[in-house]
Amino acid sequence: MTLSPKGTPSRLSTILRRILSTNLKRLRANRSQAEIAKLSGLDVRNYARLERLERGGNPKLDTLADLAKAFKVEPYELIQPFTPSEKPSENTPPKE
Repeated sequence: MTLSPKGTPSRLSTILRRILSTNLKRLRANRSQAEIAKLSGLDVRNYARLERLERGGNPKLDTLADLAKAFKVEPYELIQPFTPSEKPSENTPPKE
């Protein structure tokens, strides 16, 4: 296993952040970033960083737990790749 230099995200970290970003956008559906930030107790700028993959967008486990609670999902679902064949959560908009 190769370690990344300090301050440089590892390949796994980058992949997990992309999955998290995608899932946050999908789960948020038609709600605003401000609404989800308020429900999860996050500052809206910090929530937006997670969605936009900006620097500083590496959440702590407590943050993932708070986001999961806001979305009414289990924390692991935030970093689990979504496949369309899976049963959508109650927050996923219905297919037209």
